[in-house]
Amino acid sequence: MLNTLIQQILNSSFFSNTLLKSSKLLGKKGRLLQVVVLVLKQVATKGSIPLLGTVVISKFKLLAQLVYHYAKGNYRDIQKKSMIIVVATLVYFVSPFDLIPDFLPAVGYLDDITLLTYSIGQLMSELEKFEVWKEMYDKAEDLDFETIPVST
Repeated sequence: MLNTLIQQILNSSFFSNTLLKSSKLLGKKGRLLQVVVLVLKQVATKGSIPLLGTVVISKFKLLAQLVYHYAKGNYRDIQKKSMIIVVATLVYFVSPFDLIPDFLPAVGYLDDITLLTYSIGQLMSELEKFEVWKEMYDKAEDLDFETIPVST
């Protein structure tokens, strides 16, 4: 059933339009940051989130962080095609009227969760590479330059 559902999602006109819109968003820093904020608000309020499990939730947050750092210009070591898929997945997730409308009880988030887990699987190497970068970036951000000994 899931293979059929992911095929329906990927072949839907809604997802095709989402991919097109996402490719146009890549050059618009402010709009990308709006997507991140909207996604994080949705994560906090969507009833389907507990169904995702902690591993998928952490990867979902990683997708949002990737878009944030891409928009800020901090991280660009990702293929454009992969970045479009990341943004399209997040936009699809926050869209209430996608293949299965989110307001339908019990099944409304099934397509969102299916696309999210599929995209994470497809982008795993890109996400792992970003995760390594982010750990190093976070460590660099935490450095207290006042306490670093400087030899003269």
